[in-house]
Amino acid sequence: MSKTNLRKGRNLIEGTAGDDILNGTPNDDQIVGYAGNDVMFGDKGNDVLIAGLGNDTMTGGAGADQFVFDVAFKPGLRTIDFNDVSVVKEPTSTTVTNANQWKEWQEYKLTVDAWRASMVEQYGPDERAAFTHTITYKGQTLYIDDQFSFKTNGNETADYIGDKVITDFSRAEGDKIVMNLTNWGNGNKYADYITFATDHVGGTGTPDTVISIWDGQGANKVVIGTITVYDQNVSMSDLQIIA
Repeated sequence: MSKTNLRKGRNLIEGTAGDDILNGTPNDDQIVGYAGNDVMFGDKGNDVLIAGLGNDTMTGGAGADQFVFDVAFKPGLRTIDFNDVSVVKEPTSTTVTNANQWKEWQEYKLTVDAWRASMVEQYGPDERAAFTHTITYKGQTLYIDDQFSFKTNGNETADYIGDKVITDFSRAEGDKIVMNLTNWGNGNKYADYITFATDHVGGTGTPDTVISIWDGQGANKVVIGTITVYDQNVSMSDLQIIA
């Protein structure tokens, strides 16, 4: 759930991990759905309705309401092997029998350690815990780790946030659709991952807007959730991005 503090004196109404019907008050409310397929109604007041995982239906009621959706990206791990970036002999876990071989592995370890220090400076801490190789000689052991794993926004994954419905979005009342995009990819434009389409799913003659949220790129691009806004032509200008 979003760490952003939107409550600001509002009445807090919280759901459960199951399916909930959550009704607000005539005052300003913050309604939190959590997981489950929830029905949320804000009533009067300037309400904040925060969707969780699941297929939620959200009605703000009168007032300037905020419909908040969390899309929490979890950085993946990318592993680089020293041998992928330098032409060297791949070490193996072994016992060497002479001083020259031992010296060669000591020099190799110094080279690898310098490489890994450079990687840490560029990408941050190594996420791997185990050493790749051990070399022993006369009771001495060299621990050589020539692989490096770091978190990267190039391999994000995201939970399927569900299919949401906003029944009464009103630009005239000051409503906003708020997206909390945690750990979004480096330098990526939001428009590359959020698309808008018109459809008739709300049961009236007025076109609805279906906002699709995507993860991945190219052929690997998949929809991880939708937000259908009844009876409104919604565009990027109606979104407030929290990153």
